[in-house]
Amino acid sequence: MCDRNPSCRGFSSGGLQGAEGGWIKAAVWPRVNASSAGHCLYVRPVGGRCRDEQPSACSAFASSGGCSSGSSSSGNSSSGNATLGGRSQPDVVCPLSCGRCTGQRASCLPFGTDLYGEQVDASFNQTREGCQRLCQANPRCVFSVLFRTFSAFCSLRTLPTPGSSSSSLAGGEGFGGARDTSVLQACWARPNNGSYSCVDNWEVAGDRHDGDSGCADYPVQDEAECRTACDQVADCQFYVFTSSRTASGSPGAGGGVGSGGGQCALRKNPFTGTCGATGANWWDSRRTCFRVN
Repeated sequence: MCDRNPSCRGFSSGGLQGAEGGWIKAAVWPRVNASSAGHCLYVRPVGGRCRDEQPSACSAFASSGGCSSGSSSSGNSSSGNATLGGRSQPDVVCPLSCGRCTGQRASCLPFGTDLYGEQVDASFNQTREGCQRLCQANPRCVFSVLFRTFSAFCSLRTLPTPGSSSSSLAGGEGFGGARDTSVLQACWARPNNGSYSCVDNWEVAGDRHDGDSGCADYPVQDEAECRTACDQVADCQFYVFTSSRTASGSPGAGGGVGSGGGQCALRKNPFTGTCGATGANWWDSRRTCFRVN
């Protein structure tokens, strides 16, 4: 059940196949200790949207033609889906190496949302998945934008050069602003930091991952904890980490905490949500990172 669901981050036991039943978890963070005798929480080995569970084995599997030949990594016959350790659910174990991070497994902005970038190539008469694949195949492409109009125009883009006069994330390259009804969808293809595409000294507005209108952030030890949290929350499309500090260790004006910590905002609906404000934010060292894989 968990393998079949791209949003599954884990599950509780409690008799998953027994009388008590178990629960599929779309979020396994934050974790709290509770008195639940006989219950266990199982967390998937990797979070995110489309990652290989065993990168080195998946890379070798893909290089040997396993993704399309129907052979499994263990040498057993399969239906053409990567299988490791006896697990053969479609698109689960090696989706990244097998080039399956499109469609439902792609990390995309809300429909009708544009994203500023420098165009590196373009094509007409494309589907959303076709546009995504063109971007993934172009080493200069960071994200793709497919338009409803202009003969299904597919724009392959890279992010602006940091520090340039045009280094804004809130607009399109000559096609309108962040909200543009001519845009079908913009989708990420290539990270610049691990499995994320990050922009320093920028904040992007969004909604809190759980829909809480209070927009409260989480106190964390460092950015690594913030990133792990986003990995383990299916509805987290991006995070905003604030590392500003005050000498006393109390929360600073920008929402940061004392030495050794920071504030973590787990968000969805980039550019369109009501938490935060999109724009430059260098005074308290905010960093926005979009989950790509």
